[in-house]
Amino acid sequence: MKKKIILAILALMLLITSKSQAEQLGFYIHAKLNSPAAMLGDAIGSWKSTARGDYAYGQARMGSWFKLKNNVIFGVEKRINQYIDFSPRTAEFYGKLENNDISEGVYELDLSVNSNSTEALFIEYDYDLSDRLALNLRAYGLIGNLVQAARLTGVGEVLADGTYNFQTDINYRYGDDRLIDTESPAATGYGHSFDLSLYYRIIDGLTVGLKVQDVFYRLYWSPINQHKGCYANPSSRCDNRFTSQKIYETQAMPVITALTTRYQFQKMALSVEAVDQGRHDELWVRVYVKKADLGFEAINNAFNIGYQSELLKVEWSFDDYRYDRANHWQVSLGTQWAF
Repeated sequence: MKKKIILAILALMLLITSKSQAEQLGFYIHAKLNSPAAMLGDAIGSWKSTARGDYAYGQARMGSWFKLKNNVIFGVEKRINQYIDFSPRTAEFYGKLENNDISEGVYELDLSVNSNSTEALFIEYDYDLSDRLALNLRAYGLIGNLVQAARLTGVGEVLADGTYNFQTDINYRYGDDRLIDTESPAATGYGHSFDLSLYYRIIDGLTVGLKVQDVFYRLYWSPINQHKGCYANPSSRCDNRFTSQKIYETQAMPVITALTTRYQFQKMALSVEAVDQGRHDELWVRVYVKKADLGFEAINNAFNIGYQSELLKVEWSFDDYRYDRANHWQVSLGTQWAF
């Protein structure tokens, strides 16, 4: 509760001191989910057994901002990050537990979880380095309120009669215990993150851009809970024993990089964008006609539909228009008002 009060007071102070200079106000929502190993509508079952089924990522951003006359933007933002990485054999074995549909054998298990929820204040600055080169820099001050960080390694086995057994070693750090559901105090963390964008105009109509998000993303958590130990089925293999303690945790998030080339001609434009986000890669080709755009993502076979005006921006990306059958889904909405 104290963290929310601090954020509200700081945001109000910024708004009061800068209202006379404000040129624009805005609001945005952005949500993105990528899960090759399972359809989003059934993320705890129907896991695939393909070489690409080795992660499940989710992000959400909701924020508001105001822009000053000197190209400075202040804002507040709610952020949620969820990164789950695992070996394809882990996905196959989990599919066995859910669906009983894979062959007998030994499965090496390896899974990591890296997730959090934060509230943030940010300041953003636009600067023209030359008549061709522009820089955008955003700096975040983060207050963390939820954390899940875990590493699981072990071995699972599916037997000829369809039964299974497994044994895993677990290192689990958390603010809210979702593994064995024990009482635990809330976690508190403070940190920082930076976003950087560079845009260069090669010739009239042709630009290239580099966008890097979550640079030096660090959350420094006060003592949080940690479980370390063994978990097995049948439990007699290791008696499902854990030791618990309080530890200090420094949490980092993967850097997201996007490289874009765009060519504008009259009322149409064509862009190509390559995105790197840990194990998730994207290669977008988009066509812009007036205020609308259509795109295709070649790596994950996804599509994009978008609309942008002076007041409104809407985007929808998907590999299947039905959410329950999709593995990739992204929705963005933004509005702004000028004074």
